[in-house]
Amino acid sequence: MASDSSFHLSIPSGPRAGQRLVTPASGDISAPVSALYRPGDARDPDNELHFRLASDAEIQFVEDAFKNHQSLTVVIPAFFGTLSTHGDGQQVNATRMLVQENLLYGFQKPNVCSVRLGRRLWDDTASLAKRQRFDQFSKQTTHSELGFAITGMRVYRGDSEEVNWDATGYQVFDRQWARSIVDAYGVRKAFRSFLFNRAAALNRDLGLIVMGAFLEDLRRLESVLERTEFRSYSSILQFIYEGDGRALRQAIDEVITTLDAGPNPNISEDLGSPVNSTRIAHNSRTTPELVALTLEDGGKPEDDDDELLEDLPRIYSLKLTDFSQARWTPGEGPDENLLFGVRNLIKVIKSLDEDISTGENRADLDDSAD
Repeated sequence: MASDSSFHLSIPSGPRAGQRLVTPASGDISAPVSALYRPGDARDPDNELHFRLASDAEIQFVEDAFKNHQSLTVVIPAFFGTLSTHGDGQQVNATRMLVQENLLYGFQKPNVCSVRLGRRLWDDTASLAKRQRFDQFSKQTTHSELGFAITGMRVYRGDSEEVNWDATGYQVFDRQWARSIVDAYGVRKAFRSFLFNRAAALNRDLGLIVMGAFLEDLRRLESVLERTEFRSYSSILQFIYEGDGRALRQAIDEVITTLDAGPNPNISEDLGSPVNSTRIAHNSRTTPELVALTLEDGGKPEDDDDELLEDLPRIYSLKLTDFSQARWTPGEGPDENLLFGVRNLIKVIKSLDEDISTGENRADLDDSAD
């Protein structure tokens, strides 16, 4: 992004309007990793916001979601408006960007797994050649069989051999690796590597807690999709959680302790027992609707509750992203293309319990890791 550009938010966001943005350097793990970040995107200096290049159609879809389809906003990144870029005070090569939460903000060592949803990957405007090309790709990957495919992962200390780590201590699983996953067994193996990692002190208990939280959010996503009428092709689900086992354990303990001592007892009540993944299932500091989800009957939170959850450390996040091929379809029912993939994701992740009980990949699940 040119250094002489200025930036203007189209919403009354105050301090950030006109603030210079930052394009993350390669290997800067504090900024969104390649799975979340695209050329031309940027972040604010505090690393809280993600400024993402988007088409007018995608911007309109996201704006409509937050105005008219509140249930969907629970499962997509928080939206703060749009941003227009101008050069030297003139509208030269002006572009509009979505201003969304940076999904990696607040994590110390975020692990990221990106999953593209759908058997069909093209929208109605696609040419015949594009349809044929994407259909062939779907058959060559797990899209056709499962309705989703892993597109890449980035895992902190993702291999016991340090030689496989990058300069920031991450192992990157790229597109070429992702395309080698051709069946459900390969997907389960990938998710085991993502969730259970002794090299980063992610033992069986921690992996099960995060796995349970992801399952809970996947079921919530399924419920939202079942009652929302739209179509979206090639949308991406971003699985993110704290990848440093020691930091994760500390964050979970802090969340449980803080919620148990919170001013509103319903928060602690609804989050269950200390070993229940539900206790961490709505821990996000940038989506205000999550507070209400923990309160009885969806009631509005007290101010003290809002401040309480605002200060909690990040544990995990599951968000649906990329609506470049999305449109509202009132009267046509839910998007079965997306739902097929989400339901199979639920089955696959639930099947990890079987792998654990049968001792598969026992070395990675050993409780001796701490």
